[in-house]
Amino acid sequence: MLLYAPIRVYEIYPKCGPSKGGTMVQIVGTGFSSSEKLRVRFTYGDLSREVYCQYNPEDKSILCKTPIFEEFEGETHPSLQMPCDCFLSVTMDGINYSECEVPFKIYSNDIYLTAVNPKCGSVSGGTQVTLNNNIDEETAHHLQDLKIGFQPKKSRGGRNVTHETGGKGNAYQSRQSVDGSQHDSGVKMQQLGGQSIHEENNARHNDSADLAEQDQWVCAEGFYEDGRIIATVPGLQNFNPDNLGFSVDVALNGQQFTGRAVNFRYYDIEIESVEPNFGPSNGGTNILILGKGLYDAGTKRIKFSTEDGRGSREVQADWDRKIRAMKVTVPPYDWLFADEEEKPESQHTQQNEDGEEQKEE
Repeated sequence: MLLYAPIRVYEIYPKCGPSKGGTMVQIVGTGFSSSEKLRVRFTYGDLSREVYCQYNPEDKSILCKTPIFEEFEGETHPSLQMPCDCFLSVTMDGINYSECEVPFKIYSNDIYLTAVNPKCGSVSGGTQVTLNNNIDEETAHHLQDLKIGFQPKKSRGGRNVTHETGGKGNAYQSRQSVDGSQHDSGVKMQQLGGQSIHEENNARHNDSADLAEQDQWVCAEGFYEDGRIIATVPGLQNFNPDNLGFSVDVALNGQQFTGRAVNFRYYDIEIESVEPNFGPSNGGTNILILGKGLYDAGTKRIKFSTEDGRGSREVQADWDRKIRAMKVTVPPYDWLFADEEEKPESQHTQQNEDGEEQKEE
């Protein structure tokens, strides 16, 4: 007879995951050991599922993957409302179960990003973006490890561009997938056939149609505030200048992307010439700015600054489609030092009540 010491289960990482399952969960407690009957039971509502798991002797924790929560016998369970709490119980002998002291939050698969603003940023990184979403308040309350992923769109050759993180933005590389719905409710996490949990996990990800050929995502940390997600765009070191369109997605649990990305564009601008490159101090000169990487962005502003940096002014610019250049009217030199409220009403831009500049109609 094999006897086990009483076990206590007091922590799980991450603490939430989508209803499609497939979240790799680390279970922390005391009294764990390796056993052929080591299982984790997930109980939610009036349903329960058991999965195989694996004991990690290095940190004495348990690893397992969550099952598909949204289906019951192949059908969507009518009583299952998202988000909901799920309670984990661990058994060493298949008979006695010890429940985790903290619940696991199951959130809906229908949470995703709806917009990103601004829609572009420099390849050097550092741009702060706001990501609109449809996250419900209860799910938002349990978000602790938001990851924002940037992935280059496929080029005409059908392959993504290899890129690396760099610059600003606390970015790092990740091979986490935009998971599909291929997760098996009875995922076996034991070391079968010499295959470890990590290897089995990667093998399953390789089979996912949404993984985009195992291309790496460039990720940055995000935080949730007042219904929006805020993140700093990571920089790129190696990139294809002809393919700077990226998909942006969010992993609410720091592990699984939603699979419903929004569009973002990096830019790498090199100004080659300004024509003409001189004009009167009272302004009014119409100039063209030519260079590499220029394009017709939704917001186009040119900043005029004095050489010592004491004076500056931003002016709305327009796009010349024929020669692919920016065109703008130079402001008077005095305006580089004037306060915003002293700006004449006849200027190309004017302020609204919030102090923001708007183009005159």
